[in-house]
Amino acid sequence: MVLFYWGGSFYVITEAVSRLMAPEPVKADGMLLLAIAGIAFNSIAAYRLSKDEGMNSKMVMYHLFEDILGWVAVLVVSIILLFKPLYILDPILSLMISMLIIKGVYKNLKKIILILMQQFPENLDLAVIKKEISHLEGVQGSHAIKGWSIDDQNFYLRLHVSVSGEMKVFETDKIKQKIKHILKHHHVKYSTIEFEALDSAACLES
Repeated sequence: MVLFYWGGSFYVITEAVSRLMAPEPVKADGMLLLAIAGIAFNSIAAYRLSKDEGMNSKMVMYHLFEDILGWVAVLVVSIILLFKPLYILDPILSLMISMLIIKGVYKNLKKIILILMQQFPENLDLAVIKKEISHLEGVQGSHAIKGWSIDDQNFYLRLHVSVSGEMKVFETDKIKQKIKHILKHHHVKYSTIEFEALDSAACLES
């Protein structure tokens, strides 16, 4: 899919550059109808997704708004061409849209590669998470934190939490739930929490 978008965009750029040198007449009325249809369909899709509070739906809606802005640009150019034969505007518009598509595909490809490499998510502020956990009663500290992305909005985190060796299992369970509540606010969907006693080799694994 990435190769398809890039290939199509580079083809459009090549054609647009040649038409910059020798602008050709275009059917402004056809552009106008196509722009109106594009704006209408994308607006309907965006409106339906706006009712869904899921993070993935919000990301798709954001891309739909970008498409709408592109179609608005096509609409403006088509209206200008209806009154003035400034045909050079058509290849200029094609270049702009193609560059935006290439930029968007590159950003998404970069995110996918980072997810596959299981790199620690850039969107997670580790210092803030550790600080919030350290403020919990009974927690002596946290370390050995590992994390990676499930997608661009949901993450997995694994960490060790140090507590007193005298702490009972039901007390660590309460702390665990509080930690999971903290992680949820940082979009950490899944987590593994291991408790380590400072004065004992015992370890309770969640």
